Amino acid sequence: MKIDSNVEKILMEVAAQSDAEPKFGAVIVRDGIILVTGFARKSAPESDLAVHPLLLIHAEESALLTALRGGIDLLGSDVFVLGMRSSGETRLTNSSYSCVVCSRLLTQSGIANVIYPTEDGWKKVSTDEMFHQAIERVREENT
Repeated sequence: MKIDSNVEKILMEVAAQSDAEPKFGAVIVRDGIILVTGFARKSAPESDLAVHPLLLIHAEESALLTALRGGIDLLGSDVFVLGMRSSGETRLTNSSYSCVVCSRLLTQSGIANVIYPTEDGWKKVSTDEMFHQAIERVREENT
């Protein structure tokens, strides 16, 4: 799948603002209009993040919270998510991109699809499918 070059440019700029490693950015779009953006950021000192990684605000959470504060309706929108190293190298995957918590929040917020980079280009999956993929990944990690 090919994505709009403007969305991709903004997504990379947003991800670059992240103070996490890898850096993550999210851009929520509906009908070609960017509604809101968010990036991963530390909400606690580095030492506390090592104790509990959920102290990191994920890019998807950041975008959802910004939309909530702004009263932005996300029903039927798509979220583009990008992870990259500090070097600018894109994080590619052929499995679930969003974690189980973010996947659940995206589904419940009314966002229709998650679009993320893979080795074969950009991939679009429904938020329901992303949630199920994330659950499977957690099951595999815990066996």
